[in-house]
Amino acid sequence: YIDTQDRFVRQPCDHYFLTPPEDFIYDHFPDDPKWQLLENPPPKDDFERMAFLRPAYFDNSLKLVSRPESAIPGDSFATLAFEAPADVLLSADVMRGKDNDDAASTLIQRDGDRLKLAASIPRAGSYTLRVYAKRRSDPGAYQWAADYKIDISSDATTKMAFPTTFSTFHDKNACLQTPMDGTLKSGSKESFKLTVPGAESVAVIVAGKWSKLDKHGDVFEGQAEIKGSDVSVAAKFPGSDSYYVLLKYSVS
Repeated sequence: YIDTQDRFVRQPCDHYFLTPPEDFIYDHFPDDPKWQLLENPPPKDDFERMAFLRPAYFDNSLKLVSRPESAIPGDSFATLAFEAPADVLLSADVMRGKDNDDAASTLIQRDGDRLKLAASIPRAGSYTLRVYAKRRSDPGAYQWAADYKIDISSDATTKMAFPTTFSTFHDKNACLQTPMDGTLKSGSKESFKLTVPGAESVAVIVAGKWSKLDKHGDVFEGQAEIKGSDVSVAAKFPGSDSYYVLLKYSVS
C-alpha cells in the first residue's frame, strides 16, 4: 500500500487471500466484469460511488448502516452509522489533503449494536473523513478502515466542536444526547442528558460544585448553571469509590 508519505509499503494482508467477491469489489474493479465474480456486477460508475473500504473494515466485522456512497453531501455537519460487534472501537480524523484539519471535530458513540460517528467541519473545502477500527482487547494501534469524501461549499454560520471524550466514555459505551456543543456559555443553564450503562451515579462538575443527575435506568439527566473555565461530566461505577471523567466542555 501507499503510506501517508507516498512511500510503497510491502506488508502481508490476510484480507486479500480468498477474499469474498462481495468484499473485494469495494477496492478492486476488473476490466472484464465477469471477473467481479458477482451475480449482478456493478458498472464502473456505481463502483466509483462506493464507500472506500479497507481490510480493517471487514476484519472488524463492520457493516454500513448509512452512507453506502463515498461522497457525503456538502454540509458542515455529517453523520455515519455502522453496525459493529460490542468489542469494536472506532476513531476518526478529518483530513484536508494529507494533514488533519484542526478546526474539525468528531464524536463517536455506541448506541446498542451501532457505532455512530458525527463530524463537524466549520470551514469550506474538500475533506476526507478517515475512519479507523480495532478490537477492544487489541493493544495495537487503530487500523485504517474507511474513507469518505466531504465537500463543504461555504463556512459554517455557527461553528461547533464536540466536547472532549475520555477513555471511560468509550470503555463504558456511554452515549451523549445533550449538550452536543463542546463550548458552553457562561451564565447559562444547560440541560444534560446521557446514557451510561451500569453507572451508579453521574455528576456535572462546575467550578468545583458537583450536581448529580437524576437516574432513570441507564439514562441520567438534569441541569447545571455554567461558570468558570470548564465543565466536566463524571460517573461512578459499582465496586469503585471514585468518579471517572467521561466528558469535558470549555466555557466561553
